Amino acid sequence: MFASYCNAILAQTAKELNLEATEAYRKNDYKLTILLSQKALRSINAETKRNRKDYLNALRNLGYSEMSLGNYEKSLQYFQQFYSTSHQEKKNSIEYLESFPSMTKIYNALNKVDSAEFYYEAGITEINKVINRNNRFYRSNILKHYEILVELKAAHATSSAQKGLTNKAISTIEPLIPEIEQLFPDEYESLYFYITLLNNLGSYYMEIDDFDKAEFYFEKHSNVVDDEDYPIDYLLSLSNRGIIYSKVGNQDSAISLFQQARKYGEEHNLHTRNEFKSVLANLGNEYLNIEEYDQASFYLQKSLQLQKEQSSYNAYLYKATLFNLATAYNWQGKYDQASVVFKMLLSKINTDIQYNFTFLNENEKSAFFKTQQFYFENFTNYCFEASGFIPSIQYSSEHYSDLSLSKDLYNNRLYTKGLILNATAKMRYRLLNNSKDEERQLYQEWVNKKHALRSLTGASNVSLEAVEAAEKDLAFVENKLVEISESFKHGFLVKEVTWKDIQRQLKKGEAAVEIIRMLNGLGYLILILTPETVEMPAMTYILSKGGKFMEKEMFSYYKNSIKYQIEDKLSYSNYWAPIIGEIGKLMGSSQLEKLYVSADGIYHQININTLQNPETGKFVIDELEVHMLESTKQLTQNFLFSNREKTAVLIGNPAFTVNSESANEVYLPLLGTEEELEKVSSLLEAERYTVDVNKGREATEQKIREIKSPKIIHLATHGFFIDEQSSGEDDNLLIALLLNSGLALSGVNQRDERIRENGILRAYEATELNLDSTELVVLSACETGLGNYYPGQGVYGLQKAFFAAGTKNIIMSLWKVDDSATQKLMSYFYDFWLQGNSMSSAFRQAQVQLRKAYPEPYFWGAFVLNSN
Repeated sequence: MFASYCNAILAQTAKELNLEATEAYRKNDYKLTILLSQKALRSINAETKRNRKDYLNALRNLGYSEMSLGNYEKSLQYFQQFYSTSHQEKKNSIEYLESFPSMTKIYNALNKVDSAEFYYEAGITEINKVINRNNRFYRSNILKHYEILVELKAAHATSSAQKGLTNKAISTIEPLIPEIEQLFPDEYESLYFYITLLNNLGSYYMEIDDFDKAEFYFEKHSNVVDDEDYPIDYLLSLSNRGIIYSKVGNQDSAISLFQQARKYGEEHNLHTRNEFKSVLANLGNEYLNIEEYDQASFYLQKSLQLQKEQSSYNAYLYKATLFNLATAYNWQGKYDQASVVFKMLLSKINTDIQYNFTFLNENEKSAFFKTQQFYFENFTNYCFEASGFIPSIQYSSEHYSDLSLSKDLYNNRLYTKGLILNATAKMRYRLLNNSKDEERQLYQEWVNKKHALRSLTGASNVSLEAVEAAEKDLAFVENKLVEISESFKHGFLVKEVTWKDIQRQLKKGEAAVEIIRMLNGLGYLILILTPETVEMPAMTYILSKGGKFMEKEMFSYYKNSIKYQIEDKLSYSNYWAPIIGEIGKLMGSSQLEKLYVSADGIYHQININTLQNPETGKFVIDELEVHMLESTKQLTQNFLFSNREKTAVLIGNPAFTVNSESANEVYLPLLGTEEELEKVSSLLEAERYTVDVNKGREATEQKIREIKSPKIIHLATHGFFIDEQSSGEDDNLLIALLLNSGLALSGVNQRDERIRENGILRAYEATELNLDSTELVVLSACETGLGNYYPGQGVYGLQKAFFAAGTKNIIMSLWKVDDSATQKLMSYFYDFWLQGNSMSSAFRQAQVQLRKAYPEPYFWGAFVLNSN
């Protein structure tokens, strides 16, 4: 029988073999498709003249079959051959146009979204050329051309969803539904690309929890598929209905539908398809929801096993399956197994970050990171539970404790914190100093596009379409820079540093602390390194207590104690005693003299030095030297650029109103800042600094933009922070966050938001400054240290912006400041620093000196020094 079958195949032409292969693919028999297509290729290669169309059809069938089997690298090889061969003749060829969605899809499957975007953009350009020409080639097969257009847009939507931009994915493909129904009224329900769009839209709406819309599209999808013609889509229709039931809390119906889908998939040999693996994963998740952990683990393991059998796998499904399996083990009290799976999950996420951060534009990086943050937060919570600090919260019958998880938690923190903006300084320096003309010109175009976008987002009466167009222009230039510029590309690479690297940097009497927010702010995990912690980082914790939350009632007590200048008897115990107590145990007889702290959450709004020990009456500033860092990773890093020139730019007392015309006097004159500038200038000039003082009408936004990495920048003006959060998918996206804080400069009271120089320097604009060799930026204004908190990344405001611009250190304020006390603090600081003291020591001495005249923390503790 087998020999006769093979002889029959050999006797067929390549065209006949391809037709059979296509039919086999439609029936999901991918192995037979591959066998037939390979025979077709051999038949074609044996001929003296290659039949181009048959050759391309065989390559395409092979590419899609290998992709369906999860063999993405093999699939890519076939699609690359398909692409290069179809492009040899170009233009009037369906195969030429089909090559673009093929390449886009396979790169999406490989989670290489930059490459997918490249082929999408190229494909859209080519298909639009054909449609606009409206020639005989196009009119002879309008349906096929439209199908290619839809496939491209669907693949682009997949790219957007993988980057966390689900609303963008929806807006890309949803308008196609009524368009298809109108263009092809008699056949749209039988068009496979239409059926696929319905399923994708339902899935995207599920992602953003719009269950009504999701059910609407899933219902439409279910109505147009049957198990004979569309087995994959029939499987999906069962699964989709199960997902809807799951979301509304009807687990019994959800499990029933998932079990039907599982049985159907097994009967139709669909185990190689991601859709079937998703069914198993969904089953596991539902059993997890009803606390049947053995069943949950069984199906999740089965899904994971099938995913691993292929050479490549769907990144989203793989991560979700790992997380749910780790959770199942956790809830069963199987902590050893849960830890192994959590570590696999972290490894996969970090691999994705390493690749994806190479090309994503700033907003896309923010959205992408946000999709991973869920896993990071849950791993932190898990580490707290598995550490065994509080046995009563564990699921195991016996007490379990694994403090070694602190190594993985610390390493993950080092890898991810401050990831989104921190590469900017290195990238800018390399581009401006070591690049070709083309790169520098494109970089300048990128800067201009950022300015244009800022102007639009800051203006009123601007259409959403105009903002979206500006965002697209910026993203296009940014991605093009990645393609042609190694300097730009390397600016986005992520260097891996471990806790051990940090520990080796610590000297006797020193310690380093990473504070990590957990349990939605109900508590914090504290990771500690000292010269003694050679085996692993030490770990302790602080929790809300007595019905009062660390980020609400406890913090309000701290703020009010500062504001109303009353004795604070609680905040030291609430926020600091557990940390310093644990360090004391670790160091034994050694005296802690210097502590490096990387803050998180509410600790960004607390000046640790102002916490008063109720037992001794001493403040933290009296007990040790605290260094605030963006990340303790900075202890391993040397400054890329140093500035030995004694240059300083001082800007203050701006003319907020520049003429007699009507003005809204929002910002009032700061006459005291002029005296501050004069004193600072005098101190610097005495040490032979070249000082550029700008005040009144000269204290402009343009002046700040023109700054070229002086050693010192001192800005004495009003600061502002708008404490508001956007809603929906765009929450916490980069541009929105960095537009909420800034500095007021000359002309601000008569500003025109339509022009670039409007008297406001927003944090978003500050990221573009050239401060790569700047050693210190002083923000001598109210609340310049505030901003919007971004989980896992810190506070997005002026501090983050100036660090991104390249400066090494920032002095900034956490609350409204007293003018007289501020002048004295700045004068003391520069005096001590210019005498040869380290910057941190000089700042501490200045605060101690100021306490003699102003003993309350409200005066001497308003400012903090942060280092990058």
